[in-house]
Amino acid sequence: ATNLVKQTEKLKSEQAFEKAFEDASKEFTAEEAEVYKQGDKLVIRLRGLRFPSNQAVLRGDNFPLLAKVQKVVKNLGDSSVIVEGHTDSVGGKAINEKLSSERAQAVSDYLASSGAIAPEHLTAEGFGYQRPIASNKTAAGKAQNRRVDIIITPTAPSEPTVAE
Repeated sequence: ATNLVKQTEKLKSEQAFEKAFEDASKEFTAEEAEVYKQGDKLVIRLRGLRFPSNQAVLRGDNFPLLAKVQKVVKNLGDSSVIVEGHTDSVGGKAINEKLSSERAQAVSDYLASSGAIAPEHLTAEGFGYQRPIASNKTAAGKAQNRRVDIIITPTAPSEPTVAE
């Protein structure tokens, strides 16, 4: 019977994750973000997040998009979140690694400050230009590579406790 309970719990959490994915997908326009699943993770690729050149300052026009990210994170409940910063290949490796880390940290700080997620469940990482998703030989490709990805891993529901 315990095995059946575990299978039922797993199915419920998969259905909850599927619903959360669908809800998250509806939250953003194609220009704002791309939402997809990567195994048991939900990835929000923030296409509409723009930083001033060579800066990690969040501009006011970024806040509506980040508010949507907060909503999605809250809806997923207890989760761990990794904020990944990525750059194009213009400039040196060290500069881009620093810039991508600072941009990831800026987004991470914003999410933490709103109370959407506990700071201990939040990680910021910068990858510089090591993980391009398009060619760095064109302006359009470079624009795609300058991005912040939010990777959300919902925590598996804990074992239900039986009241004595």
